[in-house]
Amino acid sequence: MPGRLAIACYRPKPGCADALLELMRAHLPTLRGEGLATARVSIVGRAADGTIVEVFEWASQAAVDAAHASAVVQAMWARYAEVCDYVRLADVAEASELFCMLEPVDVAAPTRRPASRVVRAAKRAARSAPPPAKRPRPALQGPPAPAARKGPPPARPAKKARPPKRRAAPRRPGRK
Repeated sequence: MPGRLAIACYRPKPGCADALLELMRAHLPTLRGEGLATARVSIVGRAADGTIVEVFEWASQAAVDAAHASAVVQAMWARYAEVCDYVRLADVAEASELFCMLEPVDVAAPTRRPASRVVRAAKRAARSAPPPAKRPRPALQGPPAPAARKGPPPARPAKKARPPKRRAAPRRPGRK
């Protein structure tokens, strides 16, 4: 059954743009975890007014219907409602243009968190440790050497006589 492409528009509430992006990072993984979205990569862009526009693929129309019955998806949508308003694509100013241009947004990139003390200590230890000793590589072995023969070499079969090559007749002048 073919998937269903969706275009969703989220206008962040004042001061909630960063929280919306955090929710966007978990949006598709949550839907995929419930078996509702395909593995197709989503395309996300930001309009001039800050509205986030997302294009993604539902697994099927049945998946869209199942999302409305899923407690996990309902909880996610409730968190979205706290930080943004759902708007129609027609309400995004750029959508009125022949070619709707948006600023690309990378929601797949995780936010960078500072490394813990344990991670930093492990990295320091790895930098200061001597390089691992090189193990000697085993010698490459080629094909076995031919066994030494005893006695005269074997006789070669006689060559067949070939008929003499025919030479082309010389061309007469004026003929092609």
